[in-house]
Amino acid sequence: MVTQKVKPTTGNMEMWDSWGKTDPKFTKDVSYGKRKYTTVNAQYQIERATKAWGPYGTTWGLRDMKWEILDERDLMLVRAVFYYPSGSFEIFTDIKIGDDCMKKSQTDMTTKALSKLGMDAEIFKGVWDSKYDDDTPAAKYPRKKPSDQLKLSDASLNESTLGV
Repeated sequence: MVTQKVKPTTGNMEMWDSWGKTDPKFTKDVSYGKRKYTTVNAQYQIERATKAWGPYGTTWGLRDMKWEILDERDLMLVRAVFYYPSGSFEIFTDIKIGDDCMKKSQTDMTTKALSKLGMDAEIFKGVWDSKYDDDTPAAKYPRKKPSDQLKLSDASLNESTLGV
């Protein structure tokens, strides 16, 4: 197998580096079964993207959305194209059918697309979730008490987990 080295181009990481840090006041601890992780407020992400590119739907957002219902699994599959000033890419999600599932799927895809561009990278890399390293953001900033943490009863995404 031949490994090809990619020469870094100046500016490749500019967006990632400028968006990677997360303001702790826009995070939330989540417990889902045995899993515990940190989420970031979706509206905070939309605000940051709006500062960079203008209002949602003008030069950035989701387009060409397609929904598919999987009746036997009570799931909805959603595909779309995320576009922004430097390009576009396909993004998808699956979500349990229920209240506001179409809105939740759009929020989930927007959050995932922005994470692929580096927004709040430390959250998605799990840096906030470490309980063993005193140099993590989780150790540096006071966390909410356990009674304030969100507990999910099923696998569906909901407004609280998505921060909307």
